Amino acid sequence: MVPNPCCACFTKGSIVFGPRSSLNASLYTDVEATNADTFTTNDIHHAIVWPIGALVVVVAAIFLATILRVMYVHRRNRMKEHTAVLTSECRVPDTVFLAASTEEDEGVKRRIRHLCHILANHGFTPVYYEYVVNDQSADSPLSLGVNRWVELQFRTCEYVLFVCTKRFMEEWSGERKDILSPLVYPCRHLLDGSLTRPQNIGRFAVLFMCEDHCVPPGLLRLKRFTITRPKCEHLHSDELMNYIIKKPLLADISNFFKHYC
Repeated sequence: MVPNPCCACFTKGSIVFGPRSSLNASLYTDVEATNADTFTTNDIHHAIVWPIGALVVVVAAIFLATILRVMYVHRRNRMKEHTAVLTSECRVPDTVFLAASTEEDEGVKRRIRHLCHILANHGFTPVYYEYVVNDQSADSPLSLGVNRWVELQFRTCEYVLFVCTKRFMEEWSGERKDILSPLVYPCRHLLDGSLTRPQNIGRFAVLFMCEDHCVPPGLLRLKRFTITRPKCEHLHSDELMNYIIKKPLLADISNFFKHYC
């Protein structure tokens, strides 16, 4: 006897296949409910987990950017401090470097020594190569070498005064081929870098100590002082002393406008 297909029920595992009886209907309902619960859980997963993950990524990015910004600012501040040390902070107040050729005649050297005494009487510390050439200290020309010693004076002295003579200009321009001073070339080399900062121009000045008023092209922008008179051994240094004593603000402003205007 062949079962009626319309009334037959076949079982496979725990699921009953056949006409949709009340048992089959309850099974279908349970499956649909399970599927509905699964979809609801996935929706919750997408709605909560992904936004939280995105928030974590954003917070991490902001934190990393903040760290990089702090590192950049710290490095920039350290560079500014380093630059300040190399330019102005390491300068010794009231020190004056007299840059002159070591091969000048005795008359010029005598006037330079006289100017050193005038500076000392006004409370300044003159730095002159002739006074320290045989010094054995750690910061002397013998210990550092002349080039490094001149660089040290450019960095640390409050003022640098160039004693300009015909011989000084010839050595500066390279026209002189005989015995040369070891000071002139490093002065010319260092001055090019120092004058790129207009606030430093006021530190430098030109002195005339003989009848020849010769100024190298690189020093034409500097203030000039004639401290000698014809047939007179007395130094007329009042204008120079007033400049380096009362100087800073107005002289710096004036030099700034001369440099850029």
